[in-house]
This record gives sequence, structure tokens and C-alpha cells, in this order.
Amino acid sequence: MPTWVGFDMDECIGSIMPLYSFVVSLPRLSGKKKEVLACVMQSLYLSESEKATWLFRPAMYTALELVYRAYKDGAIAGAFVFSNNGSENLVRFVAKYCNYWMARHARDFSKPKIFQMAISRVSPLRSPGSLEKSYAEVQRALGGAGLSALSGPDDLLFFDDMPHRLQSEIAHYVQVRPYMNTCPLDRVVEALKDCAKLVTPEIWARVLEEAKADDRGDRRDGAVSTPPTVRDTLEDNAVFQGAFGSFLRRRSG
Repeated sequence: MPTWVGFDMDECIGSIMPLYSFVVSLPRLSGKKKEVLACVMQSLYLSESEKATWLFRPAMYTALELVYRAYKDGAIAGAFVFSNNGSENLVRFVAKYCNYWMARHARDFSKPKIFQMAISRVSPLRSPGSLEKSYAEVQRALGGAGLSALSGPDDLLFFDDMPHRLQSEIAHYVQVRPYMNTCPLDRVVEALKDCAKLVTPEIWARVLEEAKADDRGDRRDGAVSTPPTVRDTLEDNAVFQGAFGSFLRRRSG
């Protein structure tokens, strides 16, 4: 029976939007898409590991360890991102980064692609014009992606910071606290500075101007431009660990 773990992106996986210009505009303007995205991926991994940035919810890395272990044990078919964010490229990048992080963290040189689907607001795998997160929409997306459909509502563990219709349809829907700790743009730029070497100074300057113009960190209600507290991280870790434990015990019981 195929089982899956799904995650919302914004304010669930993390506060990712400061990456937008570097993941979407920089590769497009450079003409070196693969090289630029590889640089952003590696630079982000290093900065997050060193806690220089906190774009991802710190406890998300605990969740990724749990995803990796469950996948390797054969307890889940895989994982996916299902977001209402409008940038297909950004959502795909986040899913790929999750795979990259797990492979590097576990030193798994097979580079497993555990996150197998990335759904944005504009994904063709959703019902036209739909912003609904429901069991039917997840099934539709899995089928459209050529992945194994869920056998039933008990076979999905889903994390989101907001309530959705899916919450009333599955047993393992976990509403996490909204992750509002925004990493200041200057820290993001510092973390990604090596990627500037791949493009002309003019392109880098253009991307920085776009990033500054689009920086919404200080304009979001509830946003905090400081690292998350140890207490918040520990509480988040407990939520992820409890959810996975309940999900996997119920399936094996």
C-alpha cells in the first residue's frame, strides 16, 4: 500500500521567498541554469548547516531525517511538496534541495530522489484554477505525475501551517505553527556570494536590485528577523517526531 508524506512550503517548510530572485531570475539571466542552481544549492546547504541562514525551519531538518529513514526502511513510497505558492521553479527547487540535503547529510552517494513531486499553485497536475488542498487533489496530482496513488486516507501524513479541506479527510494532518522567522536579505546575499562568480557583475547587480525590491520580510505581519529560539526548535522537533511516530506505528500495528 503506497504511503506518502507531504509538506506545504511557505511558513511550513520555511520562509523561502528571499531565495526567489536567486532561484528564478539568476539562472534565467545567466544562461547557466544548471551551474547557477547547483551553486545556490550547495551554498544554501553550507549556510543552513552553519546556521548562518535560517530560511528553512530548523526542525524541518529533523523531519527530513525522519523522511529519509522511513523511505530507506520501506515504510513510505516517498515525499512531496504541495504548495499554493505561485512560483513553479521555487517550489521545485525546494523539493530538490530536500533531496540534496538528505543525500549529503546521510552521505548517501546513490542520491535518492525521495521528494518525487513538487506542486505549486500553477501546476498542471492540479484541477484548473484550484487552490484547494484535498484528498482528491493529492490523488489527482500523484496520478498525473505517474506516481502510485494512495490506497486510502490513512496512507498520507501531511504538514501545513494552515487548515485546509484535507485536514478533515485524512487521519494524519498536522497543523504546525507558522514559521515566521525571516532571514535578512543581506545574510542570504552573503551566503550565496560564490554564485556571483558565475555571472557578470551587471547580472548580479540586477538580481540584487530585484531581490531588494521584492524583500517582504519586514512587511509581513508577525515576521521576526531573528533566528528561531531553541525552545521553538525543540517544540517543533517534538511535533515532527510525534507525528511520524504516530503515522508509522499505526501503519505497522
